Amino acid sequence: MSGYPDSNLGPPGPKPGALAGLRYTPIIIIFLTELFTLITAE
Repeated sequence: MSGYPDSNLGPPGPKPGALAGLRYTPIIIIFLTELFTLITAE
């Protein structure tokens, strides 16, 4: 080994859950917008 401390002790990266949330948030916004449009159109 190189003798340096474990490099994994740095700041943790984004959690997978946060990435998934960012990925699906636009879909949810579009879905809610379409749903709201359908409801108000009647």
